[in-house]
Amino acid sequence: MVYLQDTGARFDLPLADIWAYFSSDRHSAAHVRSLRNVRGRRLAGAASLITAERYYRGQWTRFLTRSTVVPPLCIVNEELEGLLAGTRFAMVYSPKGSQTQVDLYADVESKKIPASELEFTFLELIETAYREDRAALRPR
Repeated sequence: MVYLQDTGARFDLPLADIWAYFSSDRHSAAHVRSLRNVRGRRLAGAASLITAERYYRGQWTRFLTRSTVVPPLCIVNEELEGLLAGTRFAMVYSPKGSQTQVDLYADVESKKIPASELEFTFLELIETAYREDRAALRPR
């Protein structure tokens, strides 16, 4: 298990615009290179089960995540199946004027990834998603 904090990332849009983006078709479209076969099912309250395939190091791997979305505060994910099964992480969103700060807190686990690679692997996947979101959020 690896505990991570990665704080201070920013999007160049206000908080309300970020949350509007998350619930739009633009958000799904932003991740077509790294995710496929995405399916979601609502659970009680703010939680959903999401199953998909994630492109990682040249191959597609299936995962199942319980995602709880609490706008405009945070998204909490628990990886139930896949490379990072057992991993729990939260992304906390804070208004910073015309920008939005994203702080990541994670407890990363895996039975498939060596402990020496766990932090790098997780951050690599998170960075990919962040870059895709930033590109989708640029003015057209």
